Amino acid sequence: MNDFYFMSYDKIVGRASNLSELRNEMQRLSKEDPECVNYHLREGHIVQWLKYVGETRAAGNLAGVGDVSTALKRLDSPTHARGKGMHSGDSKMQVRRKGRPPKEQKPATNQS
Repeated sequence: MNDFYFMSYDKIVGRASNLSELRNEMQRLSKEDPECVNYHLREGHIVQWLKYVGETRAAGNLAGVGDVSTALKRLDSPTHARGKGMHSGDSKMQVRRKGRPPKEQKPATNQS
């Protein structure tokens, strides 16, 4: 698997091999070089890498996030828990049919 490298002015300042290491590096760099993490978030580098390594839920949680403090909150939040794939509570995609919508069914009447 390919590692994620945090770069600051052509210098490697952090490295992660998985989601846990990424979170730890983001936490460390939030104190040492927060603008480095913000740059990678704004440019979508972290989200792109997360998708590449199969951490699609984490990638979705960080999509559009541009600052390290928000990113860390989302990674730590129980509603943004770690895992691959869709959230278990996500609704399934609905298939749209071409043409007219189906007619409403009238309740059957019991005529005697």
